[in-house]
Amino acid sequence: MEVLTISITLNVNYGPPFDRYTKKTKEILKVQQEIQIEELISLLQQKYGEEFKENIWNQKNPSDFHGRLSIVINGRAFRDENFLKKELKDGDKVWLIHYFYGG
Repeated sequence: MEVLTISITLNVNYGPPFDRYTKKTKEILKVQQEIQIEELISLLQQKYGEEFKENIWNQKNPSDFHGRLSIVINGRAFRDENFLKKELKDGDKVWLIHYFYGG
């Protein structure tokens, strides 16, 4: 019996402030299985640390996204109640940015 391994490639782009924590504006991630948004966020939090995480989640209510966070998938912004369960497909382009960012 042949065992097939599913592997997908995601193009992840980092806008402000995430580029500060990742030290890059984009990267290609290869994962060995289909992945949901919440799993991608968890993987990126583990990879890039606490400051990255603080810019994803609302600090007063950690189950809600940061008020300025925008996650865009293939040019389309999502923010509905089922968003975290959205399956990502091979070749998807994901952007993590804040709506307003300045210094």
